[in-house]
Amino acid sequence: FGSWIENKMHGYGQLVWPDGRQYEGDFIADVKQGQGTFQWPDGRIYTGQWHNGKQHGTGVLTTQKDGNPCVGIWQNGKHVRWLTKEDIEQLELE
Repeated sequence: FGSWIENKMHGYGQLVWPDGRQYEGDFIADVKQGQGTFQWPDGRIYTGQWHNGKQHGTGVLTTQKDGNPCVGIWQNGKHVRWLTKEDIEQLELE
């Protein structure tokens, strides 16, 4: 489901792949952009910011293994670092 402009996903929508991966969130011209949630078949879930189709900015990664959400920073699809409790509190104040 979702919004389309000129035959491209644009706005809020959901994309499901045959292998079980799924993304629900914002798209701009067929690209994941803005806020969204991506789920892998192994149970990992990333919820957070996206830029040019990749995780970029602040996000939360939850694994099926332990179920504990970890807040971190991503840049161009790569995890940069986990945030401490103090980092998270500072973000909430901004």
